[in-house]
Amino acid sequence: MAAGSPAQADSFESSVPRAVCGPGSFPESGLQGQVPLADRKSGRSQQGYTCNLEMLGQYQGEGTTWVNPQYKHCAYNATSFFGLGRKKSEGVQVIDASDPKHPKLTANLTSPAMLTDTWESLKVNEARGLLAGVSVGPAVGTLAFDVYDVKTDCAHPKLLDSFASSDFTAPATTLNHEGQWSPDGKTYWSSSLTGGGLTAIDVSDPAHPSIAGIAGIGTIGFTNHGFELSPDGNRMYLTTAFGAGMVILDVSDFQARRPAPMIRQLSSLMWGGPASVGQHTIPVTYGGRPYLLLAAPLRRQGPALGQLPGQRLPGAEVHQQRLPEAVTRRPAVLAAAAGALALVLGVGIGMAVGSGDDSGSSSAASLAPSKVDIGFSQDMIVHHEQAVLMAQLVRTRTKDPKVAALAAGIEDDQLLDIGAMRGYLALWEAPVLPSGPPMTWMVAMPAHHVGSEMVPMPGMATTAELNALRTAKGGKLDVMFLKLMLRHHSGGLAMPTDAGDHAALPVVRSLASRMAFHQREETSTIAALLATKGAKP
Repeated sequence: MAAGSPAQADSFESSVPRAVCGPGSFPESGLQGQVPLADRKSGRSQQGYTCNLEMLGQYQGEGTTWVNPQYKHCAYNATSFFGLGRKKSEGVQVIDASDPKHPKLTANLTSPAMLTDTWESLKVNEARGLLAGVSVGPAVGTLAFDVYDVKTDCAHPKLLDSFASSDFTAPATTLNHEGQWSPDGKTYWSSSLTGGGLTAIDVSDPAHPSIAGIAGIGTIGFTNHGFELSPDGNRMYLTTAFGAGMVILDVSDFQARRPAPMIRQLSSLMWGGPASVGQHTIPVTYGGRPYLLLAAPLRRQGPALGQLPGQRLPGAEVHQQRLPEAVTRRPAVLAAAAGALALVLGVGIGMAVGSGDDSGSSSAASLAPSKVDIGFSQDMIVHHEQAVLMAQLVRTRTKDPKVAALAAGIEDDQLLDIGAMRGYLALWEAPVLPSGPPMTWMVAMPAHHVGSEMVPMPGMATTAELNALRTAKGGKLDVMFLKLMLRHHSGGLAMPTDAGDHAALPVVRSLASRMAFHQREETSTIAALLATKGAKP
């Protein structure tokens, strides 16, 4: 599928017969394309699946993360923001696979955006042979946009422009998270996971890009995620992350470079059911008619198939055709430890077209948060932020790789949780910070906490303990961190447990239940690590 122009990719107009896998294959144990729950529990899914594939060569190096495009015989593998300064090979790795038996590293792209993690913004435009991405950092970022020429020599990209040499000044872009080219390669779009913004960058002259416009699209776009554009570049099919859904936007003003351009919302589709995150849209064709496949990678919400009008300009309306429960499966999301190969698989799609039911739409009343939803999100942000701080204090200073991996995992997971909860609060138009005593929203609040602003949330470290952690070294640092984090997780567990039982919104109950599950698992890991160091909890 050509990057930047998936709507023009080849498509199958009928069902594809099941593949016959020959000797040496390692196929799925269930439906092709599906990762069964049994495989995830047994660890089988982590071994990968193959059917009539033979490894010719391999280059691993630093591994890779999120989105990694290719052009001709070259691959561009981004590395994570986490571990910055500690890698053998920083930034975006350029892999030359012209000799498939001996792929090799030919360049490192370390301009500002490429160095600080491009997440899902690193994209190639096939038509013009351009590689570009924006600076995202840990989950959202700003300022930097880098564009490279890969058409001349894909193995040695040439930097055409970057933050350091262009007219980009803060805040030139919104808080970036994803990005994509218009099919003609003259506009690069960046979407924001927070704030509801979209940035259009004019790349008509890639050596001198400029901002074509920055636009917000209202409350529905507070958590913009992945998107694609129509072949003419006039329609954007944009997913929203929290809660999952899609909006179709008229972006023709930007495509035509009209003065004072505006974005117009043509339609929207939000779906209910179990909590999920809207990930991206994929234009496909079935039976000669255009559709959008909407992917939601978390929980049990499977993909939905939206049908676009066949004889009209794409984007005037959209109808949801939901997948029957019997064929909807929860996708697998697998991630390696920080510094190693990060592999994220959104597979397990069972596809079938339903009866055209659009019952996924919910009334405004059913989406109204309760005091539990709001209070939990506010308090848990505060609680999580201290865990992130402690993990950051230790991750780069410990000599124990197991402690470093634990700290990196806590930092990654809880930053993503914080982003989700901030997104929810923005959608609800609620403040990020609580205005009263903590935990008063809980149905089963600890007795000693009732009505008290002076008592901190359970598990929280004191200022003196944090200062001691900052100066500790060696084994003392590890033990202190593990003890503080064990207390932090154990003490804070009451909040996601309570919210998992009593929050009004399914998305919040789901998030809280996942937090409780992860913290219980990490608590066991921490206790085991303390035992290996001869320390008591």
